[in-house]
Amino acid sequence: VPPATPTCQLHGNAVVGANVTLSCSSRKGKPSPMYQWQRQPPTLQVFFPPAQDQARGTLKLTNLSLEMSGVYVCRAENEAGSKNCSIVLEV
Repeated sequence: VPPATPTCQLHGNAVVGANVTLSCSSRKGKPSPMYQWQRQPPTLQVFFPPAQDQARGTLKLTNLSLEMSGVYVCRAENEAGSKNCSIVLEV
């Protein structure tokens, strides 16, 4: 079963020096989807553990700076397909 369109959420206050967590979850999908966060161009950035938890769909951003503002896209993917959601981080 392909993943349902995931829900992207921001947890925490996006202010300079703070820590926030982006989360992504899809209600459907067998096998359970894996989640991949990336930041959109012009500043393309791909994330890896421990910042990103692919099974849980979380991305921890620490010590926020103004440069970390941008659009972050989460892709929920399994063997049957993939779906995206995005969130705008404004620091």
